[in-house]
Amino acid sequence: MRKWNSGLIVLCLLSVCLPAQAGYRSVLNKWTKSKQMYAVTDVHAKAIWHATYFSPEFRRAKAERHTKKKYLEPVEAAQYIAAEEKKQAEAHEFFVGIYTRKPYRHITSGSDSFWEMVLTTEAGEVLSPTLVEPVGVHPYEEVMYPYLNRWSKGYRVVFPKAPLGDSFRLTLRSVVGKSTLKWSP
Repeated sequence: MRKWNSGLIVLCLLSVCLPAQAGYRSVLNKWTKSKQMYAVTDVHAKAIWHATYFSPEFRRAKAERHTKKKYLEPVEAAQYIAAEEKKQAEAHEFFVGIYTRKPYRHITSGSDSFWEMVLTTEAGEVLSPTLVEPVGVHPYEEVMYPYLNRWSKGYRVVFPKAPLGDSFRLTLRSVVGKSTLKWSP
């Protein structure tokens, strides 16, 4: 009887914890796309990249998970959520995790960047990023974006606000190749 009660308690605790975890993961998976580029001659990876679009749905799920993982008090949580809502209203944002070979690592929003990222709306408007900000890959980022690993580089990529339409594309391109991720919510 004692084992049965202990098992029931564990099951109840898991049922409380897992839906939030599964909820965040399913929203993350819905708004994350990934692709790889390989060299034809030696099959080495030129780039392996993942991008998560911060849709209103994803930003809410991320904010909820962040407040739990950081153990924020209600006032802190409300301030964080308000700041996230402001970001949502001002721009289109992506979190990009990328592995590239050492010579191909330079990514910025400037003209000296090895890789260029552009966002293409359904109407064909091509947007350049206003910000490409390196984000360190630490345990927090690995929890929030499980596609990251020790070889990944993280970036916050921000584009000007424009109507995206029903589908949009994020393209990573350089002299060594081009790769496009497509969202069709």
